[in-house]
Amino acid sequence: MRYARFMTMMTSFALVTGLAAPVTAATPKPKITFKMAASATAVRGLFTYSYTDAYIPTGGKLALQRFMGTPKRWTTVKFLHGKSGHSAVRPSAIGVYSFRLVVLDRHGKALVAVRRNSKAYANIPISGICSAPNIYTEDRDWVTCAPDAGTSIVGASQFPWVLDIGAPLRDPQRTETQGARQAYLVTGTTCRSLHLVMGVSDAQLVSVGGTAKIHVLVSRDEGGDDVTATFAGGALTTMNVTVHPGTDYWVTAVSDFQGEGSLDILTNGTMSCYTKTGA
Repeated sequence: MRYARFMTMMTSFALVTGLAAPVTAATPKPKITFKMAASATAVRGLFTYSYTDAYIPTGGKLALQRFMGTPKRWTTVKFLHGKSGHSAVRPSAIGVYSFRLVVLDRHGKALVAVRRNSKAYANIPISGICSAPNIYTEDRDWVTCAPDAGTSIVGASQFPWVLDIGAPLRDPQRTETQGARQAYLVTGTTCRSLHLVMGVSDAQLVSVGGTAKIHVLVSRDEGGDDVTATFAGGALTTMNVTVHPGTDYWVTAVSDFQGEGSLDILTNGTMSCYTKTGA
């Protein structure tokens, strides 16, 4: 009787313990954050970035990768360590760079990734975009562009120029300046700023008999964002304009000199773009 009761108790215990299977906690998925600078200057600049990570699996790795090569594929730039950090990557040339922060398992398979695109800019000479359709003028008789470029003495120094904008002299019989001429520039769709350098040749200043005051206006065709400069002949002046990509701009020059004809506003400069042509 005692033996039968003991066996019944053991059977019941086995049934109960068989139902109480051990519970295993679910493995949390990896979590990452990734921030990267949207732009930098090619070669000299840096794409700065920061990151955080959590729940990297055993044997897994956190990597910064770039989409590159022929054919293009995700290539590891460097492996990152720690729960957070920051660093930088130097762009070797102008262009658009695609990066991603990715968690790789022990076999190299991507588990989770965050992608970012950044642009590397460089200064493109306006001589490279100094032909139609990038440069237009209201009057071709008053504005010349490459290949009519040249070198002139401005302020006793050699100045290479690629664009000549005529600034009409003021008619002494009238109070306003007559016939202001304009250069019409179409900024590239990949450009962010325009840098102009301007001057009047020393020889022309002598011919008109003194030091001129030149007034230059750079304005957006759609209105707004005007940038102005007033400078004396015999010295170079610079103008920096933040542009809207693919937007038309007018460059207008006038002079306070009295007389007939115009002064030649010799112009050179660059555009900051992330493609070699600005297109």
